[in-house]
Amino acid sequence: NGARERKMTQKNLSHCYFFFSVDSFLYGLHALFKGDVRIVNPKDEWVFMDVDFLHTVIKPGIRMSLKLHQDHFLSPDEYDDPELLFIAVNEHQENMVIAHESDPAWRQAV
Repeated sequence: NGARERKMTQKNLSHCYFFFSVDSFLYGLHALFKGDVRIVNPKDEWVFMDVDFLHTVIKPGIRMSLKLHQDHFLSPDEYDDPELLFIAVNEHQENMVIAHESDPAWRQAV
């Protein structure tokens, strides 16, 4: 009976860890979407060496990837074709402001 209880406890802990890691990932992704970049690993400090790169490449890339991820749930097959994906990204960049509501760019677009 003790082995069975240990197995159940391990299973419950693995589920707990999975949900903690997913929750932690989503929290971090939302923080990045808002533009809150916090480095926890010293190997990632290169991001702050070129702040312009952070604002022109990394932040828009994170926001676009989140938009495309959401779109994937609405139309799962739409972006299977790389050409359609390319067209969608270009159209989103030209016609849409993808930003957190506290971002001045979002406020200006509204």
